[in-house]
Amino acid sequence: MTKEKTDLVPPLNDDVEGYRQYLLEGLAKKGVTFSDCVHFFSKRQSREELALADKAKELAEEGELEFDDTPVVSTAATEKGAYVMAWVWVDAP
Repeated sequence: MTKEKTDLVPPLNDDVEGYRQYLLEGLAKKGVTFSDCVHFFSKRQSREELALADKAKELAEEGELEFDDTPVVSTAATEKGAYVMAWVWVDAP
Protein backbone atom coordinates (compact mmCIF):
# COMPACT_ATOMS: atom_id res chain seq x y z
CA MET A 1 0.00 0.00 0.00
CA THR A 2 1.40 3.40 -0.93
CA LYS A 3 1.73 6.26 1.55
CA GLU A 4 -0.99 8.15 -0.35
CA LYS A 5 -3.52 5.37 0.28
CA THR A 6 -2.64 5.02 3.97
CA ASP A 7 -3.04 8.77 4.60
CA LEU A 8 -6.80 8.22 5.00
CA VAL A 9 -6.49 5.48 7.64
CA PRO A 10 -6.38 6.97 11.15
CA PRO A 11 -5.37 5.14 14.31
CA LEU A 12 -8.18 2.94 15.65
CA ASN A 13 -10.27 4.37 18.49
CA ASP A 14 -13.89 4.58 19.66
CA ASP A 15 -14.46 8.18 18.50
CA VAL A 16 -16.71 7.48 15.49
CA GLU A 17 -17.49 11.15 14.85
CA GLY A 18 -13.79 12.05 15.08
CA TYR A 19 -12.99 9.19 12.69
CA ARG A 20 -15.56 10.47 10.16
CA GLN A 21 -14.18 13.99 10.46
CA TYR A 22 -10.65 12.69 9.94
CA LEU A 23 -11.71 10.84 6.78
CA LEU A 24 -13.62 13.84 5.40
CA GLU A 25 -10.67 16.15 6.04
CA GLY A 26 -8.39 13.69 4.25
CA LEU A 27 -10.73 13.47 1.28
CA ALA A 28 -11.07 17.27 1.11
CA LYS A 29 -7.27 17.56 1.05
CA LYS A 30 -7.30 15.16 -1.92
CA GLY A 31 -9.75 17.44 -3.76
CA VAL A 32 -13.08 15.72 -3.02
CA THR A 33 -15.85 18.34 -2.97
CA PHE A 34 -19.35 18.61 -1.52
CA SER A 35 -20.63 18.19 -5.06
CA ASP A 36 -18.73 14.90 -5.38
CA CYS A 37 -20.38 13.64 -2.18
CA VAL A 38 -23.87 14.67 -3.30
CA HIS A 39 -23.34 12.90 -6.62
CA PHE A 40 -22.04 9.77 -4.87
CA PHE A 41 -24.94 9.52 -2.41
CA SER A 42 -27.61 10.37 -4.98
CA LYS A 43 -26.52 7.36 -7.07
CA ARG A 44 -26.98 4.94 -4.13
CA GLN A 45 -30.72 5.43 -3.62
CA SER A 46 -33.54 2.91 -3.73
CA ARG A 47 -36.43 3.02 -6.22
CA GLU A 48 -38.67 4.29 -3.42
CA GLU A 49 -36.30 7.16 -2.67
CA LEU A 50 -36.07 8.03 -6.36
CA ALA A 51 -39.89 8.10 -6.53
CA LEU A 52 -39.98 10.48 -3.55
CA ALA A 53 -37.40 12.70 -5.28
CA ASP A 54 -39.59 12.81 -8.40
CA LYS A 55 -42.58 13.80 -6.27
CA ALA A 56 -40.55 16.58 -4.63
CA LYS A 57 -39.50 17.93 -8.02
CA GLU A 58 -43.17 18.78 -8.65
CA LEU A 59 -42.66 21.59 -6.09
CA ALA A 60 -39.82 23.15 -8.10
CA GLU A 61 -40.04 26.78 -9.19
CA GLU A 62 -37.38 28.00 -11.63
CA GLY A 63 -35.03 30.40 -9.87
CA GLU A 64 -36.71 29.90 -6.50
CA LEU A 65 -36.68 26.21 -5.50
CA GLU A 66 -34.62 23.85 -7.63
CA PHE A 67 -33.45 20.24 -7.47
CA ASP A 68 -30.44 18.43 -8.90
CA ASP A 69 -31.23 15.80 -11.52
CA THR A 70 -31.00 13.11 -8.83
CA PRO A 71 -31.30 14.80 -5.44
CA VAL A 72 -30.25 13.14 -2.20
CA VAL A 73 -33.21 11.71 -0.26
CA SER A 74 -33.18 11.18 3.51
CA THR A 75 -35.77 8.75 4.81
CA ALA A 76 -36.60 7.41 8.26
CA ALA A 77 -37.94 3.90 8.86
CA THR A 78 -40.77 5.21 11.03
CA GLU A 79 -41.94 7.99 8.68
CA LYS A 80 -44.11 7.91 5.57
CA GLY A 81 -42.18 10.57 3.70
CA ALA A 82 -38.68 11.94 3.30
CA TYR A 83 -36.52 15.03 3.15
CA VAL A 84 -35.27 15.77 -0.35
CA MET A 85 -32.22 17.97 -0.93
CA ALA A 86 -33.12 21.13 -2.80
CA TRP A 87 -31.60 24.50 -3.61
CA VAL A 88 -33.31 27.71 -2.53
CA TRP A 89 -32.34 31.00 -4.17
CA VAL A 90 -31.66 33.90 -1.79
CA ASP A 91 -31.02 37.44 -3.09
CA ALA A 92 -27.98 39.18 -1.66
CA PRO A 93 -28.79 41.89 0.91
